[in-house]
Amino acid sequence: MNHRRNGRTRLSICTLLFFAFGCGESGLIPVARTSGVVTYQGKPVEGADVIFVPEGISRTASGRTNASGEFSMTTYNTNDGAIVALNTILVVKEADQASSAPPDMSKIGTDEEGGKKAMAEYQKKMLSTPMNAKAKKESGPALIPRKYSDLKTSGLKLSVVAGEKNHFKIELKD
Repeated sequence: MNHRRNGRTRLSICTLLFFAFGCGESGLIPVARTSGVVTYQGKPVEGADVIFVPEGISRTASGRTNASGEFSMTTYNTNDGAIVALNTILVVKEADQASSAPPDMSKIGTDEEGGKKAMAEYQKKMLSTPMNAKAKKESGPALIPRKYSDLKTSGLKLSVVAGEKNHFKIELKD
C-alpha cells in the first residue's frame, strides 16, 4: 500500500515539474519574431511606438519605428517578437514623445495584473499629454490620427503565427 502511495507522489511531482518547466521557456507565453513597417499617407513614420496587444492575454509587446518606419517587437527580451495570437495593434506618435517611451515589458514580468496596470498607465499618459506647442507648430497638425493609440478605436488587428515570417506593413489612414 505504501509503495502505491509513493508511486502516486512521484507521478504528481513529475506532473508538476512538467507543467512548471516543460511548457515553453520557463513557462513564458510563446512569442514569434515580429517586425514590420509603419506608414502614414504613404510615408514612413519615424519615432512611433508600436504596441501589440494579444486577445485574452495581458502580456504586450512593444517596439519603436526608425527613420524608415521599420520596427521589431519585444515581449521578454530585445527583439524576441510578439505573443503568438491575434493582436490589436496600437501606434502612438506624439510630438513630445521622447519623454514617454512605452513601458519596458521585459522588466514587468509575466504577472497579468502588472502588465495590465503598466499598459493602462502608459495609455493614460500618452492620451493625456498635450502635444508640445513648438513641435506641433513645426510639424503641422496631428502627427498621426489619435484613433490608432486606443484599443477601442485602433481597428488594426494582426495574427502573429509561430514559425512564420510575421513581417507586417501597417498603413495608417485618416
